[in-house]
Amino acid sequence: MYDALLQNSLRSIDAVRRHLLSSDGFRALVAQTQLKCAGDKKPCFDLSAIQSNVPTATDWKIIDHCAAVTRLYAIYEQFVHELLAEFLAFLESNVPYSGLDQGLRKEHRRTLGIVLSNMDRDKYKSLSFDAVIADVAGAFSDGGRYRLLPEAMLSHDQNLRLGELQILFSRCGIVGVSDWLQKHRVVKEYFSKVARQSDKVEAELGDFINYRNDAAHGGVNVDSVLGVNSLVEYADFLTALLVALTECVSAAVIDKAVQFEKLHQAGVVKENFSKNIVVAIVENCTLKVDDTVYLKGEGFCYSAKLLSLQKDDVDIESFTALKPAELGLRLSEHSKRSSEIYLFQLNLEKGADAAVVAPQNDAPVLAS
Repeated sequence: MYDALLQNSLRSIDAVRRHLLSSDGFRALVAQTQLKCAGDKKPCFDLSAIQSNVPTATDWKIIDHCAAVTRLYAIYEQFVHELLAEFLAFLESNVPYSGLDQGLRKEHRRTLGIVLSNMDRDKYKSLSFDAVIADVAGAFSDGGRYRLLPEAMLSHDQNLRLGELQILFSRCGIVGVSDWLQKHRVVKEYFSKVARQSDKVEAELGDFINYRNDAAHGGVNVDSVLGVNSLVEYADFLTALLVALTECVSAAVIDKAVQFEKLHQAGVVKENFSKNIVVAIVENCTLKVDDTVYLKGEGFCYSAKLLSLQKDDVDIESFTALKPAELGLRLSEHSKRSSEIYLFQLNLEKGADAAVVAPQNDAPVLAS
């Protein structure tokens, strides 16, 4: 659902991971003064020109430490802002202003007031007063278009520790993000593989942000410099965190689409077998081989491709269920029993026009 945004951010995190590992390896080679050819004792290169300009090993490690934690935090914060901005855009296109949660509308009015009273500040220089007022007028007119300004709704003065992250998500109408993260399979897998002082997201994220703040304000000393392995572990942690947050927002999109009858549940997983084969009860939908569905449940919401379909043990290419029917599915991803199945199309690219409900083979889908 937000695959492009997630993959771009994960590539950026992986670039930091690769830099750390390659820098550590190169630092070790430089310390030896010469690179040697494989299988030959004679030097291949004279590193004296490089050697005269490299920092000390300690300073080099400090620079890598500061660069890594600062860059990783920037990727994390930007991702959260863009993810929630996309969710706000989804609400604008699919939910009337009067249908927004009362708490969200209250936060919108409060944060909008802050923006209007501070429009002379540089942070709001891209906004037009006339445009903001027009958006407000649209929110309270019959059938009018409105806009939930990310500059207002996503403004924060504190680092995005778990508490501040929860505030931002709650402000946008997504509650329970802390529990979601702690229960998410990818986050749990991270903590199961890495021995940490705590297996809590709040502690891990807090420690990481402390390192980032020290690096940003020049408070790093030799004793607090993390080794390459620890820095790579933080990259892995943020990777898990971003995956979990993406699924959290995806689940919120589905919930809202169902609430406003723009989407209905297509089925539920009844039994699980090996090789990602499941038996599902499906209804009021048409499923085809190569369709992409969303599997949703407590603490997860991710896409899977339908690799094959079976009805009464016979392979089929498509199936239309006008009433509850049992269907065999082979999925590209593992599915839990009782997973809800949703089939829809939705363009969530930034700046996309309003999403439009488009029925397809008796199955309502959301498209733009």
